[in-house]
Amino acid sequence: MSYTIKENGRNSLDGLEKAEDVIEWLKKNGYEKEANVILKRKIFHAILADFLNFVLESLKASEKGKTSISYALLRKPFKDNLLYLEWLISDGNELLHLVESESTDEYEIGKIRRYKRWKLKSILQQAMDNNEFKDHLHILDSKYMYELRYDYNAPFSLELMWNKSNHLVTTMKKIQSKDFNDVFLTEEDYSERWNYYYSKVPLLLIYSTGIVIRLYEELFDEISEDVKLINKAFILTKWISTFDHFHGENIIKNLLEDVEITLKCEECYKSTSLNDVQILDLQYNSHVECKHCGEYIRLSEYHFNDK
Repeated sequence: MSYTIKENGRNSLDGLEKAEDVIEWLKKNGYEKEANVILKRKIFHAILADFLNFVLESLKASEKGKTSISYALLRKPFKDNLLYLEWLISDGNELLHLVESESTDEYEIGKIRRYKRWKLKSILQQAMDNNEFKDHLHILDSKYMYELRYDYNAPFSLELMWNKSNHLVTTMKKIQSKDFNDVFLTEEDYSERWNYYYSKVPLLLIYSTGIVIRLYEELFDEISEDVKLINKAFILTKWISTFDHFHGENIIKNLLEDVEITLKCEECYKSTSLNDVQILDLQYNSHVECKHCGEYIRLSEYHFNDK
């Protein structure tokens, strides 16, 4: 993660290479803003990598029919990791200060939820306001996001599934155990858990993508509107097509009406332009073939190239 620092009339940067603690040196020599950006980048990278690892393993577990494990693995990324990413958007300097001062009681999510619920809701609201997918996820707002991830009393809350997946016996009224949780499951139970899983996880992943894009632009570089439009079309058309073919088809038609789509191949590093037929095929295809080397260009990743 390279980062260019300019003096702009401040102390010389000559001593930076010899500094034992780069962050401390930057702050002492008038480069606090740059030091904070570097720290935020590190936090962003580390928390996002951890988030992705847990979500990936959850999806793999669900694919194998291990529903209890798949739910248990979702708790940390969607309840903890995602909130800290949202906090970086809401007030990154505040989070950074709390972490650096080792004020763990002030940023531990369990204590915030119990004693500063207003703070939790404020973070979610500001993150939602800065999410480019908010207008497409019509049922999502900050209230819904709070209830889904943190409210035990909401009938659709993931907290209910997380508790049953992590504890053999639960006594809460909404999830009162009959015997042992998630041990003696019937075929109907599995179907119910899968339906719930795939009604909530795609929404959260699309929302999370919006959070990551916002942080990337804030901490690294702006993404062109055409690039965001193309990637948004890929994401939304594939999600919506799972339950409404024609709506999914219209999304990609409308969003990409005036945009030329070029995708860069990771094998030969050359770009392939898509024609109208290929664009419509994106609705269900997982890849397109590179016209130069014949390798597959995956559509499941975020494509940054403009041309």
